[in-house]
Amino acid sequence: MTTQSDFRKAINSDKIDFVSGSNKSDYKPERGDIFVWRKSNGVGHTGIVYEYDESTDLVTILEAIGRTGAVGESQQVKNGGYSGKGCSRTAIYMTNSGALSSHDGWKGYFRPKNYTKKL
Repeated sequence: MTTQSDFRKAINSDKIDFVSGSNKSDYKPERGDIFVWRKSNGVGHTGIVYEYDESTDLVTILEAIGRTGAVGESQQVKNGGYSGKGCSRTAIYMTNSGALSSHDGWKGYFRPKNYTKKL
């Protein structure tokens, strides 16, 4: 299991905290939260929350995505996300989708300490 201490060591900073309860499927992310999933084989992904719409349960993520796209790629495009692959993009996922909290290796969201800059 990756601990908060492990995460801080990996990014060489203690200026970020795990958001308590964010590893649960009912967590409502906030702008600036950073999601993390990492499988036991070391493969992982991260992105930054740009917006969360509670009425639709859709979260807009800023992410860099590989050539194959994401789990649930077609659904995120239907949600209004960018269809590009092998690029940085804006993607739109359901919070409880296979790309986020239902993804194998889901860790949750982290939040930078004393974050004041607007996205």
